[in-house]
Amino acid sequence: MELVRDVDSKKAKQAIVSGIVSICNALDIRVLAEGIETAGERDFLRGLGITLMQGYLFCKPAFRSLGRIEPTSWA
Repeated sequence: MELVRDVDSKKAKQAIVSGIVSICNALDIRVLAEGIETAGERDFLRGLGITLMQGYLFCKPAFRSLGRIEPTSWA
């Protein structure tokens, strides 16, 4: 989650995450990004080709119930 926080605005984090995604792609490993809280983080990660994501942006944790994912989270 530390790498995801503000990844859309921090060049060092962008380089690290891009490198990790590149290695995973070369090894046919699907990447799951977690801890996404802002649309900027989502957009940057989606731009790298990451399609599996979770975090407060999409749905708050729900105890003994199903969370409701807002359609605008994927805008």
